[in-house]
Amino acid sequence: MPVLPAPDAPTPSSPTLPVLAWRGLVTGLAAGGVVGLLRLSHDHVAARTALWLDGWHVSLWLVPFWFGVLVALAWGLRWIVRVEPMISGSGIPQTELALKGRLTFRWWRVLLAKFAGSWLALFGGLALGREGPSIQMGGAVGAGFDALWRPGGEERLLTENPYVVAGAVAGLAAAFGAPVAGVLFAFEEMRCPRVPSLIVIACTAAIGAHIMVFGVFGMGRILPFASFVTPALADFWIVAAQGLFFGVLGVMYNHTLLWLHDVEARQTLIPDHWR
Repeated sequence: MPVLPAPDAPTPSSPTLPVLAWRGLVTGLAAGGVVGLLRLSHDHVAARTALWLDGWHVSLWLVPFWFGVLVALAWGLRWIVRVEPMISGSGIPQTELALKGRLTFRWWRVLLAKFAGSWLALFGGLALGREGPSIQMGGAVGAGFDALWRPGGEERLLTENPYVVAGAVAGLAAAFGAPVAGVLFAFEEMRCPRVPSLIVIACTAAIGAHIMVFGVFGMGRILPFASFVTPALADFWIVAAQGLFFGVLGVMYNHTLLWLHDVEARQTLIPDHWR
């Protein structure tokens, strides 16, 4: 009976840990560059949009004009999603399904469409979280490097692909300036196996993203926790009570959100593209 190699034993098609380390660093630098560009454009566009809108209270005729701009942006975003359906929503579920071998995607289409859609949403001042787009774009960058280092067809399954994991980690690390959070996300939220190969590539990708965002773009953390004063030990019961309270609110919010989604999906009065 043949003996199978251990999961992390190097094989002819499996790179060694040092090779994975430098590839993770390169993937992190690239994904950090993409997310850094989005953050930079967001900072400039958001400030300019707010400056435009600030003076419009003296010109009420511009208000309908801006609503027309928002409608045009909505149509543009709808067109982008129809061209590349993989970018709908946050993009995190698609990345997780790809890592489970249940979904395939063309990395360059996802990367371009997600960046363009995110930029348009930011330009209009629409609600857009950082986490989802950054993780999906980072994962797409990782899939691109996978196609470079492990050629085998653009649409093959990416089950537990180390480069997609590295890109997703780098995307989250770059989005918030938090490399440790990016690494924890891979093994907690995406449920990646805790094997040396994935740990090494995730850590080096997070380092690469941090170098790119902090060293090249000069951006720090989005959430500056260092400026908060640590509460006294006797007051930690408040923290526990807050966790319980917001945990209950979170469950209620999730149930309400899913219920509203089902209600909206069942209605037939308004066509899908108008919704």
